[in-house]
Amino acid sequence: MADDNSLFAAAGGRLEVAAAAAEVSDDTLERLRLPKSVLKVSIPVRMDDGSLRTFPGYRARLHPGRRRQPLQEPLLRIGVDPSANRSDKDQHATGRRMSDTDVFGRTDLHYAAADDDTSRVRETIAAGAEVSLRDHERMTPLHFAAQQSSLAAARELIAAGAEVDAQDDNGNAPLSTAVFESRGRTDMIALLREHGADPMLENHHGQSPLGLAKLMGEEGALFPDLQS
Repeated sequence: MADDNSLFAAAGGRLEVAAAAAEVSDDTLERLRLPKSVLKVSIPVRMDDGSLRTFPGYRARLHPGRRRQPLQEPLLRIGVDPSANRSDKDQHATGRRMSDTDVFGRTDLHYAAADDDTSRVRETIAAGAEVSLRDHERMTPLHFAAQQSSLAAARELIAAGAEVDAQDDNGNAPLSTAVFESRGRTDMIALLREHGADPMLENHHGQSPLGLAKLMGEEGALFPDLQS
């Protein structure tokens, strides 16, 4: 197995190459060198022989949001116009219509939700973006809002008819995402539940938001009304 440090160094090297090609500023590159935060959980697993083993799990929270703008100029210099063959009407600063999808299957609404930019959320919905559009991983803008604890954006999405229990490729609904990213905060979880999110909804691996909270040792704080 490759040494963890060598894997990290290799990833850092690829970041340096990509940043140079995209002409990313030194300040931005410095922010991208390390994740914004890392969540560590302990996951008990019942083995085939009946024994119980506990494995560590990690989730690195990076710096999501709109990272496309720095790439526009290099694309133009090599002859690729990201706004080619598109109407000038309703164009965003990146040269894309706000209702268009990018290579990940996301509209600007996904990124506006992650940024908790309510003005952009409303503007993008008005421009025709589907409020519960799933990207290539079947994540909706509400998943993005839950992941980033973007409470104001989540309210706007729900008011516009966002599907509260939409499930991604792994079967996780926004409530599961909110639980995983909660860090003791309950406001996103309360908002989603207020609008019908199901704490018992299992993903494709049989795990529910409530079950995830139990694994994290946070069920009492996150779901006090469901304690037996």
